[in-house]
Amino acid sequence: QPAQPPGTPSTDGGVPGRPREPGGIGPVAGGVLGAFLLVLVAAGAAALSLLLGGNRPGWGRAVGLAAAACLPGTIAAWLVTRWRGPEPGRALVASLAAITLRTLPPLAALAWLSTLPQRAAGPPGGGGPPSADAAGILVAFYLALLAADVLLHIIIDGTGRGRGH
Repeated sequence: QPAQPPGTPSTDGGVPGRPREPGGIGPVAGGVLGAFLLVLVAAGAAALSLLLGGNRPGWGRAVGLAAAACLPGTIAAWLVTRWRGPEPGRALVASLAAITLRTLPPLAALAWLSTLPQRAAGPPGGGGPPSADAAGILVAFYLALLAADVLLHIIIDGTGRGRGH
């Protein structure tokens, strides 16, 4: 790699044209910080869902299913996009991989929920979650984590700043 002239800002993760602000965070610190913030968003969504659900039968299981289906893929997608390489092709592959990691688990959970019989409440004895409630909570979790992911990319990566976008 050619030497940079004095006073030129270092690049974040070696991505050309993407200067790191003085005092900015690198890809590893940004990845850890983003994963932590995504866990906080999921915990907040779970707490709010449990608070709003009250004592409805099967509600806690539905919240657990939504968190288990959405959070691991969202964190994996965040980390994949943080540690992409400097080549544009690698950034494209990382973006496609992130989309796959983020959407496949919730879609699989929705497909599984669609095979369950629709019922207004869980069965006696605390069986599985009501599929309509679980699907709604799953969509809410997915959208909350997607919004947090987008905001994290804007804040941590500084996407669009100083690039004429």
